[in-house]
This record gives sequence, structure tokens and C-alpha cells, in this order.
Amino acid sequence: MPTAKFNDSFVFAVFLSSSSLPTVFVANPTIAEGDFQISKDFGPFVNLTNIPTVSPAGSDQVRVSLTALEMNADVVVVRAIDVAGGEWDEFVRDLSVPIANDEDLELIRKLLQNKQLVNVATNQMEVYDDNGGSVELSGDIWKDDGVAPWDGAGPIVRRDKLD
Repeated sequence: MPTAKFNDSFVFAVFLSSSSLPTVFVANPTIAEGDFQISKDFGPFVNLTNIPTVSPAGSDQVRVSLTALEMNADVVVVRAIDVAGGEWDEFVRDLSVPIANDEDLELIRKLLQNKQLVNVATNQMEVYDDNGGSVELSGDIWKDDGVAPWDGAGPIVRRDKLD
């Protein structure tokens, strides 16, 4: 299952409990503009860009689609309140949004397994995927002391990753 990532659209599903029978999810719940709102980094709540939809149609599953702009925060809180009242119970979901998600980290790990070269002329790391295609990574390559550009020998570090 995909995980949330900073500044990248994100889709997740929710199931809304019936306000009259809390142990039952509402089939085909009515969702209107303003029912679902978002707060970024504990700011004010505003309406979602995309009104959530029941998907598949007629089911009890609600698809919530957050835009990349809505995911441009360290903490995202989505709350749902049935503004018309009474059909379904309130819902809250909070997301801690990392710069790189699990899928990114796994891809980077795979890419760096014997598939990296450092271009001595430019001090740039060149990484290749399983098909031999080039993958872009930014950041100059420096000796691990972070002072001198890498000269082709010894440990390296990206200068922008130094503390």
C-alpha cells in the first residue's frame, strides 16, 4: 500500500460509521462540500480541494484524494463532519508526512546496490536503474570530510547532507 509523502498527492479510504448504529458502516453515504476538511501543520481547517467519493459506487468505502498542495506539510489532519447532520459519525485521520516515503527509500536502496558511478569530471553521482536507465540525484559529491571535492578515491558524502 502506498504511503504518504511530502508534496505528493495521496489517496486513502475511509469507512463512515452510522450515527444511529455505530457498529455499522453507512452504505453509499451522502457527502457534501464542507463535510471533509484539512489542516496543515495545525493551521485552520479548510475544505478539501476534491470532495471525497463513494468508490465503488453504492458501497461503504469512501475515497479521499489529497492534492500535492494539500500534502505540502509535515502534519496533515483530515476531519469529516456530516454538516447536514445525522447520517454518519465524525471522523479524524492525521498523517505525519515524510519527505521520502517507504517506496522512495526502497527504490533508493535498490538503486545504490552496485549501480552507482561518480563522474570525476563533474563530481556528480550517476545512478542507474535495473534497466540501465539514468536516475537523477542532486548534490555534489565531496570527500567525507565535506571540505574537498571528491577526487575519485576514498569515502564520499553529499555536501548538502552534512550537518
